[in-house]
Amino acid sequence: MISGRQCRAARAWLGWSQVGMCNRVSLYRQQLIAFEKGLDLEDDARWRIEAVLVCEGVKLQKNGSISLEP
Repeated sequence: MISGRQCRAARAWLGWSQVGMCNRVSLYRQQLIAFEKGLDLEDDARWRIEAVLVCEGVKLQKNGSISLEP
């Protein structure tokens, strides 16, 4: 499951703001900020974030990094 660090990196690669990400996954900005700083987030919200990023070509690596698929 996606980590806050991966989320922040993926957002940066895609050029998405926190507000843009929140709009895509129906999340409050304060929740995203906390998650990206390392605090916990409900599994449902983490799955939504991961699904949106994977649809955009982001691949989550087991070592905690990310890559973009062509």
